[in-house]
Amino acid sequence: MTDLVAVPQEVLVPDYGTPYEEARLALIDRALPGGAGRGLDVGCHEGVTTELLAGKGWSVVGIDLDAAAIECGRVRRPTLDLRTQSLQELISGGERFDIVSCLEVVEHVPLGLQAEFVRQLGEVSRPGARLVLSTPGRWSLMSLYERLRLRRWRDYDWWDPTHVGVLSVRQLRRLLESSGWRVDSLVGFYLLPLRVSRPRPVRLAPINRLGFDLVVTATWRES
Repeated sequence: MTDLVAVPQEVLVPDYGTPYEEARLALIDRALPGGAGRGLDVGCHEGVTTELLAGKGWSVVGIDLDAAAIECGRVRRPTLDLRTQSLQELISGGERFDIVSCLEVVEHVPLGLQAEFVRQLGEVSRPGARLVLSTPGRWSLMSLYERLRLRRWRDYDWWDPTHVGVLSVRQLRRLLESSGWRVDSLVGFYLLPLRVSRPRPVRLAPINRLGFDLVVTATWRES
């Protein structure tokens, strides 16, 4: 298998002090269930969401290929198990998990490699494991608004030039289900500009598909 979690180091790191990221992190926190098994945070950076999982009772591992971010996370959160490690290394080592979080990662994986990446998320999962995945939505209201306002239709990047594989809801659902995951829920986040409305989650279909960020929960069906 190919190592697919080498997210470029120039990727924009969320500033969790901003109202937008505070609200998005709160949504992620609500999406992460409590438990007593093993948890994995893929693309953990400095371990913000790894810490959320640990606080819910999971024995959690955070992995990222950005060694500087992992080192910073170890200093700030010394009780967490943060590793400069790839999914492939976890698979080869036989480690398996009951819950996997993968937040703002898949859009950095080229389209042709995303199926293998999502399958790798399953390879480190036990049967029935839960996945919480977040990613920008390709056809959100905000992205359409910004494309028109900024006159950037073809080169629009969803706030980050390292986004190479932003998916529509249909593409994301197809990707997950064809790779062995059953999609359980989808929440859209941030429909309207901040000057019009506070960023908030939308669960009602089909409006939830229009969120700038999509938060998906899924269950691993493979044995």
